Amino acid sequence: MAAAYCLVLPFVQQGDLHAAEISRLAPMFFAVTAASLVVDSQRNMLAAVLRPFHDTRFAMWNGLIALWLIALPAGYLFAFMLNMGPAGLRYGTLTRVVVGLALHAGHHARTREFRLAANATMTAVDARLQA
Repeated sequence: MAAAYCLVLPFVQQGDLHAAEISRLAPMFFAVTAASLVVDSQRNMLAAVLRPFHDTRFAMWNGLIALWLIALPAGYLFAFMLNMGPAGLRYGTLTRVVVGLALHAGHHARTREFRLAANATMTAVDARLQA
């Protein structure tokens, strides 16, 4: 939270009418964005695992569904229906990456190639470690 204050406050004018609101929202935006980046990196790693199997179509549809069918309605719900304001839009994107990660994890659990690849990878790693 201290980083948010250090990065944002130098750009806020002292006489600005919205200075108090900016200094209140900035740490929350940084925290939600950090959580979104952590979860989204996990989703991107799961999507990258599918590339050798030429299963990139699922990652594409997952991204489109998560963005258009999850993030936009969730952001609207949080921001306007629940009166959370700009923070609600960030919570909508956090919802998108969490749902996207859950969809990818479910897809990996159902995909036979993922299990076979994991076993082959572990076998190759064990062979290299023993050599």
